[in-house]
Amino acid sequence: MTKIFLTIGTQLPFDRLVDCVTSSISSQEESAFELIVQTPNASEYISKTTSNIVFRDIIPPAEYDEIVEDSEVLIAHAGMGSIITALESDKPLIIMARLAKFNEHRNDHQLATINEFKDFKGIYSIENETDLLALLWRAHDLDGAGSNESVRRKEFCSRLNEMMQDW
Repeated sequence: MTKIFLTIGTQLPFDRLVDCVTSSISSQEESAFELIVQTPNASEYISKTTSNIVFRDIIPPAEYDEIVEDSEVLIAHAGMGSIITALESDKPLIIMARLAKFNEHRNDHQLATINEFKDFKGIYSIENETDLLALLWRAHDLDGAGSNESVRRKEFCSRLNEMMQDW
């Protein structure tokens, strides 16, 4: 069973992503995935709770960290907090941008975030259920996002070392 943590944050709901993920998970055999959904409007989803899908609104920080640690895959909006969490925990992160045309945000800055992180190992963007399921079915093979930090740190140190030698 693949453990997934979908986190939306505490400020704005993101029903398009929640519906995409819960619909994808619900269409699969219950033993395939276990999903915890953190969304500020969790009470609106209570009727969709199943044996493998649980909805929560506010999760205390220590418990949040435990859920991240126990999860194999993180799914979130394309916000920096979620990206930092994935980098720090070395978990694969699947992100979807909130879009202004759906009144999910005031502008489309999350598209710029996705574009900025498109080449990062372990960070995967989706636009729909097809994209999501393609990633979830190979969840055990997805790279963790944390490997980027060590690669970039090594590159930086190497460049710094070269600069110091040339000086």
